[in-house]
Amino acid sequence: MDQLLWVLIPAGILLLLGLFTVALVHGVRQDRRRVDALRAWARAHGWRFIDSPQAEWTTRMPGRNRRGVSLAMVGVQQGHQVSIAEYRYTETTTSSNNTTSSTTHHFVVVVVHLDRPGATIAVQSRGALSKLGRSIFGDRPTALGDERFDSQWRVSATDPATARGYLGPALVAEHIAGRVPHWSIQGTELVTYERGRLTDPSRIPALAAPLLRVASLLGR
Repeated sequence: MDQLLWVLIPAGILLLLGLFTVALVHGVRQDRRRVDALRAWARAHGWRFIDSPQAEWTTRMPGRNRRGVSLAMVGVQQGHQVSIAEYRYTETTTSSNNTTSSTTHHFVVVVVHLDRPGATIAVQSRGALSKLGRSIFGDRPTALGDERFDSQWRVSATDPATARGYLGPALVAEHIAGRVPHWSIQGTELVTYERGRLTDPSRIPALAAPLLRVASLLGR
């Protein structure tokens, strides 16, 4: 019996290693096909495809990984230069028993390049902690005074005038209606992002549309 176990255990380990290798190879091939489809879409629509570009906006992303951009596609929509990119960062945690685990977070990033640089500002949707903090400490000076907006969105800017300069009635109404995403501006880059990866190239125009709506309504 002991001899049989000594034979079965290595065989089981080899089987698991084999299955892991097959899954890994399949995943690599699948990702290669996905990237090839994105590259083909970019070529067909007159966009540039860039592998592993450097980007200033990574400092505004979760994880702030300057080397986290794996690919970007750059084209023109509605008169603006637009970039669609994939970004990732890896989070490593250590448990109480010193076991280390890593999780990689993936994001799709949309950048609309503005004609001229603007003041730094960020408009973020409120999570549970932000709503709790607001109920305890009140609003920041950059709040707009519209409860429908302030209860759902938080504005970070150097001063109230900057916030009101960007967020006019039309853009505020779009935020209240939920038709535009969170966004930030630094220099000439208007940025938003969502979790996930680019799996369907045909979605690229739809991904850019809400942020282009923000760009068209800045100050209005």
